[in-house]
Amino acid sequence: MRPVLTTPDLVEFGARLTVELEEEYRRVLLPYGFTDHAGELATGRLVRSRLAAVAAGEISERLIRRCLALELLHTSTLIHDDILDKGTVRRGVPTLWKSVGIEQALLIGNIVSARALAIVQADCAELASTFIETFHRVNVAQLRELHQRGTIKDRAIHEAINIGKTSGMLELGLVVGCMSSPLWPVDLTHLRNAIREFGVGFQLSDDVEDIQAWRGESEQERSKTADRDIELGNYTLPVTFLVESATADHKPGDPLTVQTLQAWGQDDWEPSLKATLRIASEHLQRAEWHLNQELGSSGGAELSHRLTTWIREMIESWQRKGLDTMLSDLPQQAAQ
Repeated sequence: MRPVLTTPDLVEFGARLTVELEEEYRRVLLPYGFTDHAGELATGRLVRSRLAAVAAGEISERLIRRCLALELLHTSTLIHDDILDKGTVRRGVPTLWKSVGIEQALLIGNIVSARALAIVQADCAELASTFIETFHRVNVAQLRELHQRGTIKDRAIHEAINIGKTSGMLELGLVVGCMSSPLWPVDLTHLRNAIREFGVGFQLSDDVEDIQAWRGESEQERSKTADRDIELGNYTLPVTFLVESATADHKPGDPLTVQTLQAWGQDDWEPSLKATLRIASEHLQRAEWHLNQELGSSGGAELSHRLTTWIREMIESWQRKGLDTMLSDLPQQAAQ
């Protein structure tokens, strides 16, 4: 008979993981004289690890160690992302490259990712393969975004980049948790697709909130401003829709600058923001479909019920309160 798992306390889990993360960063950075940055690197909402804990259903030493590797790998991608995008603030503090310089930040990012892969390789070769595949997927998406700078990307390209950069690490969190559960192995087809759709919707909503903040329609302070994306040529989907709907004012080949986009008024921007949010909603509806399929195919098995309930709580909170508020008030427990 398979075990019935207790409900993980995600507050306690997050506090414990954060302490262990900071200690791990200190160990990793000590030989290079960068231990002062351990605390800031360990700061985060731990969304992927919380997802893993919900999937696992219990907090074990193995889960903590695997989530340590998960967070290290995720942070290494953020360090590199900030360098590429010239981001100056991350998690409320200056980004690593602003503090130590581009060259040293790049190398620290490499060291951190290598440590993540070493931790998981020592634990489970099967899971290590998934880590490597995900790391490759994130970097390929980042490279594709880099190649697309300065161009107006169509919806399919936006989706492919978001599946790689945003959904990839979320899916890894799911796999980490499920492989850490006494109920493993389980079929991850629908759960993984649900998380993938959730990740794309998450990113599209974030793009809309960035534009709203940039236009002064929001009180939120964004760590990665729309200004910088536009200056770099990283045009998000709302910009694509804006340009497509304003063909009389913008001809193919005309440069897009911050000033150009600022010249468009609310009546121009509003349809593009609504169109992006409609697509984000479509992805959330697909996520819901996969969750229903999962519950139907599993007969309401405990792991499926726990994950489905928690993901739905996140989606409902997101729809009621907005993305940033949802992330600040993540569901603190998995479903009983």
